[in-house]
Amino acid sequence: MNRRSRFSRGQMAVVMTVALATLVGAVGLGADMALLYLNWVRLQKAADAAVLAGATYLPGNPSLAKSTANTYATKNGIQNAEIASTTPAADNLSISMVLSRTVPYSFLSVLGVHSGLVKVFARAGVQQDTEYSRGLLPIGLPCSPGNCTYNAGQLYQLLQAGGSGSGGSWNLGPGNWGRLALGSHGATQFLQNLELGYNGAINVGDAVDAEQGQVNGPTNQGISDRVTLGMTIDGTVANPTLATVPQYDPRLIAVPMINFTGVTGNSVQVPVVGFALLWLDSYTSQGSHKSLNAYFLGTIPVSDIPSSSTTFGIMSPILLQ
Repeated sequence: MNRRSRFSRGQMAVVMTVALATLVGAVGLGADMALLYLNWVRLQKAADAAVLAGATYLPGNPSLAKSTANTYATKNGIQNAEIASTTPAADNLSISMVLSRTVPYSFLSVLGVHSGLVKVFARAGVQQDTEYSRGLLPIGLPCSPGNCTYNAGQLYQLLQAGGSGSGGSWNLGPGNWGRLALGSHGATQFLQNLELGYNGAINVGDAVDAEQGQVNGPTNQGISDRVTLGMTIDGTVANPTLATVPQYDPRLIAVPMINFTGVTGNSVQVPVVGFALLWLDSYTSQGSHKSLNAYFLGTIPVSDIPSSSTTFGIMSPILLQ
């Protein structure tokens, strides 16, 4: 009986030793796999943020989109050597990034496995705003057939008394200087749209109301508030272009391009023929001459739209993969 008891205890010790070794190995494997997963999560989040940041410059500036994506990746803890590739698509409507990191193991190294490779992929692009264009300012950029040429980076005068400016002769009709009644008429609505952008949806081909007069006070207040806030955030931006202006500065605005041909009187409807990006500079008032001064940055790009459709608006960056 004593020999049998001693034999049983010996068997148990062997079993426990084997079980303990297995348990320690399992814990070690779990710890190394958890470390691998943690690094994967960090890399994926960094890649997602990077391509979204880069996509804000598409399709107009793919080189800046690439450099911006790389910059955001490094700001999120990614080493330059870990950026395997950053590639704008051939059509410049999306940008992809591959990140790769070697993660050293602790427990698995005793088994001869010293590290694991983590690799992630992210892609972001621009797509049309399915809700049409929102956030537009109530200012029409004149764009009539044969008279719709604007140069990127040039300063233009809008809402100008007399209907002419450095952009050419604008036939806006008596008392119509480019103000639009978006949502409703009146100075209060106009100021709200200047401050916050029009909350409704506008589509190319829609007709909007032209509004007479300049309402100097609300115009000056709305523009000054935007310019002052932008100066506080980003300071002076010399020679503004799409490649140099801060993307979320309140001085960067979107406006409808309007065919004002034949406009006379108040409450007349005018067609929207496109959308443009402008950079607000100032609102000046010298005697009877008043004008909103803004740099033309370009028209808002549109793609992947059926030729028979006019349903499009501002493009915005989204995560695709």
